[in-house]
Amino acid sequence: MPRTAEFNRAALAALAAKQHGVVARRQARQSGMTERVLDYRIRGAGPWQPLLPGVYLTHTGQPDDEAREMAALLYAGPQSVLTGAAALRKHGLAQNRASGPAGDRIGAVDVLVPLAVR
Repeated sequence: MPRTAEFNRAALAALAAKQHGVVARRQARQSGMTERVLDYRIRGAGPWQPLLPGVYLTHTGQPDDEAREMAALLYAGPQSVLTGAAALRKHGLAQNRASGPAGDRIGAVDVLVPLAVR
């Protein structure tokens, strides 16, 4: 009989669902997931994929806007906030990507962080 990893799967699944399929490494570890299991999930052919350092999409496929925004916020820290096009979308003021300013980075998510955060 194969061994299964011992961690709070229900809590981690609920968190991932709430965060648009995105979890931070620290969140996975807090659920009881070991480094070995986490590394196994994010391996090349694994079910999870890295989005940013220490932030993972818990399913295959492309992340949607909400998942990318959540990844940026998890990466930037608890005091970060969305800004730019992502903030406009959240407030129902989505800008037309085709008519954005010259050099606009399609798909970029910008966040603001406190000055003391590196």
